[in-house]
This record gives sequence, structure tokens and C-alpha cells, in this order.
Amino acid sequence: MQVLEEGADGARRMLVAPPEIGVPGLGYACWPAGAGEASDARPAATQPADGGLHISETALENRFYRIALDEQGLIRSLLDKRVEAASGGREVIPEGSRANRLIAFEDKPLNYDAWDIDLFYQEKSYPIDAVESVRIVERGPLRGGVEIRRRFLDSTIVQRLLIHRDLPRIDFVTEIDWHQHQILLKAAFPVAVHAGKATYEIQFGNVERATHWNTSWDRARFEVCAQRWADLSEGDYGVALLNDGKYGHDIRGNVMRITLLKSGISPDPEADQGRQRFTYSLLPHPGDWRAGEVTAHAAALNTPLVARLAPGTPGGVTRNGGATGFSFVACDRPGLVIDTVKPAFDGRGVVVRYYEAHGTRGPATLRFAHPVASAEACNLLEDRTGEVERAGTHEVRLRVRPYELGTVRVTLGR
Repeated sequence: MQVLEEGADGARRMLVAPPEIGVPGLGYACWPAGAGEASDARPAATQPADGGLHISETALENRFYRIALDEQGLIRSLLDKRVEAASGGREVIPEGSRANRLIAFEDKPLNYDAWDIDLFYQEKSYPIDAVESVRIVERGPLRGGVEIRRRFLDSTIVQRLLIHRDLPRIDFVTEIDWHQHQILLKAAFPVAVHAGKATYEIQFGNVERATHWNTSWDRARFEVCAQRWADLSEGDYGVALLNDGKYGHDIRGNVMRITLLKSGISPDPEADQGRQRFTYSLLPHPGDWRAGEVTAHAAALNTPLVARLAPGTPGGVTRNGGATGFSFVACDRPGLVIDTVKPAFDGRGVVVRYYEAHGTRGPATLRFAHPVASAEACNLLEDRTGEVERAGTHEVRLRVRPYELGTVRVTLGR
């Protein structure tokens, strides 16, 4: 089941795709529009007693998690109800620790203020624990959460901690009115996970970095750039930090941190000043980052579905009176990401660019909505490099290698 949000007029409304339809990748789904109440047919043992969300100023619960907040609005307990159910669930936050703690650091690098972070920034830290208010802002059948308001010197930090009925993501929708200079702001999440390496997404793949400083090389990589996610996983369980536009991370030991603001003064003396809005999310998951579908969840955070009222009869009901769906191209292999679909530079056909994100090899099939008249492999300049096997009228077959980046040009019929 997919969840859509529409808020062009400032209102917070949720639209749920019926589970029998879903919304396919690189496509759309249509169904008769109409107001109604959400329902949930899942077993009561896997969700709160009333089948929905439980929200208060100190506790949040859905069918995935039970979250407890302390008097400062920090997460003191996060129980994953999906695993170790016989013993009550798996605790994600170590005993005595607090998660989503905002920490400010004095940040005065020796050179390149806007770009460099020097290791000695950690010598002066200022936890932002004081809270002005915690209040419930959403208590709907699909999503709920609390708003936590903090002040730091001349700046205001407002966060909405949101949980979903059907998504195992915990969102921190953050709005900051920032007026500090040469202050680095991070959010810290200590987690009950032990691993010698963390995984960070890079373009068309990922990279691993040590979580310790055993060597000078490890110590030099104290800050790691990543795109949409960073993950710390044991063999059978892990936690990912997702973001929609914040690319600095550091994971040391069992503490995951994401860099939110830098506010340097050179070359721009007003960098990061004023109002800004962004979201980062916590995603605990059974298994490693592959089993937890971290790449897919990060993509959903960054490119959420969009709802539109389609032309038709009054009330938005489609003309055929029933549900319809369409997907331009789909893939049958987990971990193979269709990244780009576009017209070819020379106008001959459509270019599909994909990459293998899980570090595995094997067969894959691309299925198109229209018949495939011709197909060929290309390089990044869209020069032909070879043939592509076709299977039936709508499919082409690939054999992918770990982290392979590939391009296919297809000519489609009607």
C-alpha cells in the first residue's frame, strides 16, 4: 500500500492507494476518488489494540514500533515489534542513551571554511537538550506525530516526529530559523548495533567505511559524504539514516550522526542563515541494508508519489469507472534500479539507464508497456556497444554484474 500526501493549500491530507492496486514504478494508478475512513485488516497482534496509531506527548506507537520520549523530547526507547516478538520486541536504543539528540559544535577549520571540517571540531560541543514545547500535531488513521520546539542561542529548531500506519519509516520533518555562524549542527542516534563497518550510498552504488579509528587512515575519514542513506547493520538487523538533502555523516562505534548545518562565513558570510526545511528519517530493519530495502525507502523519501485529480466525471472518478494502472518499464530483479528513462540524444528511441545496487550478479528482465521493436546496449554517450537479448514482444533480458551501470536504447512500437 502506498501513501500519498497533498498539501498545496497548506492542509495536511493523506491519500491511500488501495492495496489491490498499488502504484507501479515509473507509472501511475487511477481509481475512483472519494472520501472515506482508513481501515486495517492486519492481525491485531501486530498492531496497536485499535488497529491504528497511538500518539501522545511522551509515546508513539504503530504496528512497527513503540517509541518513548523523555521530558526533553528525546527518544529514550524504540522497540521494534517485528523482531523478537516472543520477548516483546527488539530495543533499538541502548539503555541510558538518547536518540535524535541535536548537538552544536564550534566549527572553525584552518582553511576553506565553507568546505572543510577539521577533526578538532569535536572538542567543543553543545547538546541542544532544552525544549520549549512538545505537542501533538497529527493524530490521524494514517500518520501521527508530535512537534518538538527548541531554541539555541538566536535560532529556533522545530521538528515534527512522525510515524506512519503503513511505512516502517520514522520521519523528522525539520524547520530551522538559523542565525548562528561557524556552528556545525548534527543529529545523533546511538543504536544497539555492533558492526566494524558502515555502508554509505554513493552515486550508482555504495561504499563501506570503518566505524573505528584503529589506523590513521580510518581517523582521517571521520566525516563521510553520502547521498540518500547511511546504514549500520549486524548480520540480521540494522538501522539506516535517510535524508532528502543532507550529505555529511559520521558513524563511530554504535553512534550514527548526520550533519544538518555548517554555517561557515567564507566565502559567503550568510551561509545557512534564515529559514530552511528538510527531512531525515530513521529506518530500523530486519536483516542487512539489502534485506531492509534501504535504497527503495530512501528513493521513496526523496521522490514521493504525487496525487492529481484526473479529468473525468464529477468527484474525480475516472471515465472507465474502475481502477487502472500503467508502468512504462519495470524490472524483475531486486536491487536493480532503473535510474533514468529519457529520449535518446539523436531522437532514435528511448534510453533506459540502470544500475545494480546490491553487489550481486545474475539475470534480469526489463518489461516495457509497449512492444519492443529493437534493443541495443550503449555506453554513457549512447554509442552502440552491442546487442541486447529480446524475450517476447515486450521484454529484454540482461545479465548484470555487481554494481554495474548499464544503458539500453530501445525503439518501441504501438
